[in-house]
Amino acid sequence: MDVVQMIGFILWIVFYGSYFVKIYKEKKQGISVNRMARGIKSLATKIVEVFLIVITYAMAVVQLLSLMFYGKWALVFQREGVLVTSPVSTVIGTIIAVLGIIFFVTAMREMRDNWRAGIDESQETDFVTEGIYKISRNPAFVGFDLFYIGYGIIFSNGLQVLFVLLGLMTLHMQIRQEEKYMEKKHAGSYLAYRKRVRRYL
Repeated sequence: MDVVQMIGFILWIVFYGSYFVKIYKEKKQGISVNRMARGIKSLATKIVEVFLIVITYAMAVVQLLSLMFYGKWALVFQREGVLVTSPVSTVIGTIIAVLGIIFFVTAMREMRDNWRAGIDESQETDFVTEGIYKISRNPAFVGFDLFYIGYGIIFSNGLQVLFVLLGLMTLHMQIRQEEKYMEKKHAGSYLAYRKRVRRYL
């Protein structure tokens, strides 16, 4: 494993590990955090969440494969004149991925016990607008987007690019579903918040 692969492995472990640590901590308190395709929600939301589950897990696998076969794939793609990695792209990609991790972890921390993955209309949670939620309505999704893009820059290959695009599109679809839910659940206060704070940044 070379330096680039080591960086990629650490980033991968920290990003996905933070998610599972959060689930474990909340589960110890009797809170079910993962509501993806579970609980009470519209059919459209359920379909989007199923698609998001598939893309998210597939993305994690593609990222690992890109890391494992980094040297071989880089040579193949370099010969074909497609995307090629370089020390500069590694640094840029690492910075973007680290920013993604910071956004994601900060969003989970500041939501405290209100953080959920997915919508469940049967669960009561507080409407959080403080901290990082003052600069983004969806900082956890910004974290995902930045991590996917950064990782895709570090390990550039056709498969990775395809899944980055699919991931960004699916995350956006999930945001739209969550916005509809927030409008219904928090009505005027959410609409006022939406006027003050952008969807992404």
